[in-house]
Amino acid sequence: MSGGARSARALRAVALLDRFGPRVHRWAAALEEGDPLADAVAHRLAEDPSQLGHFHRLLAAKPGDGAAGGGAVVGAGGGAASELRDLVAAASVVPVGTDLAAIAPGGRLFFRAGAAGGLALGAGSLVGGYASPDGNKPLILSRRLLDDVPRRLAETATFVVATHRPGGALPGGEGWRLALHVRVMHAQVRRRLLRSGRWDPAWGAPLNQHDLAGTLLLFSIVWVEATRRLGWRISRAEAEDHLALWRLVGGWMGVAPDLLPRDEPDALDLIALIEAAEDPPDDDARALVRALLDAGPVGPARSARLAFAEALVRHVQGPERGSTLGLRDTPARWLVPLATLPNRPLSALAARSRRAEAFFVASGERYWRTTGGADVRSPSV
Repeated sequence: MSGGARSARALRAVALLDRFGPRVHRWAAALEEGDPLADAVAHRLAEDPSQLGHFHRLLAAKPGDGAAGGGAVVGAGGGAASELRDLVAAASVVPVGTDLAAIAPGGRLFFRAGAAGGLALGAGSLVGGYASPDGNKPLILSRRLLDDVPRRLAETATFVVATHRPGGALPGGEGWRLALHVRVMHAQVRRRLLRSGRWDPAWGAPLNQHDLAGTLLLFSIVWVEATRRLGWRISRAEAEDHLALWRLVGGWMGVAPDLLPRDEPDALDLIALIEAAEDPPDDDARALVRALLDAGPVGPARSARLAFAEALVRHVQGPERGSTLGLRDTPARWLVPLATLPNRPLSALAARSRRAEAFFVASGERYWRTTGGADVRSPSV
């Protein structure tokens, strides 16, 4: 996108050629790439804000056949600019080769994990994203996760929950709709940051393809690994189902197809590449993590809850990264293994019995209804 000198992160990635092979060149290039379809929509909306209503109507239109290789949005109202129609039409066709049979089991896995999955989403996925000193700059400069933190967290929970519900990730589903909202919001933020004079090219392009693909990995394989660290058993087959779901969603969010993980080992390799090319967490990373922790409820037990939350994040992220994120090492660390001890036998029971699985899935749905993932709030576009 920038056409200029490579960012510092790209140079660090290329230096890892011996460890990760030729793919480092593709991931280094991705640091300079945006999302042409969504960027065109953002440009059109900036020129003609009245197109926003057409965008909403396009997303609300009934999709046609969503099977692999076919499908289109039909009934979209007239007056929508070609850029908007092109984006929605491209996102209304399930890519050939998508494992449609894996989508529903991948969604059930998320709900089956219940509270363990919720903690993994916060302590693993969200904190993992905040820890990137270059990737977190759009969050810092837009202040999207420093101001009104509970609302931003509710938006994220709503998107993730909607994505995992039956049919939610398929064209016309609520997760699909929110993915396209997020995609255009990212393009709008990218446009504003590039025009703001505050963006440092050393970070790469704002919300670039590398970081969009990294976000997909945070919600998929990083979530799986964090849930495992909290004692919930997830088999290789279950992890592959979950990855299949998020490969589909990653496409809706604008991730280039050649950056999508092929399978669990590939996803783990990509996360290792991303982390190896990163500098350690910076002050902005620590501010974002602190804002996340401080968003918890107030009350007489607040200090004890905060100590446990810090211990939980350190457990998931590892003590070394936990320290670089400014998290204290307190006696609360001994409570985390005790609190997660029941997860292993419970998850084993859920994996063995369909009746037990149905019970845990329903319990997970109830958990998310009480923690802000029930009411669909569209991100601002």
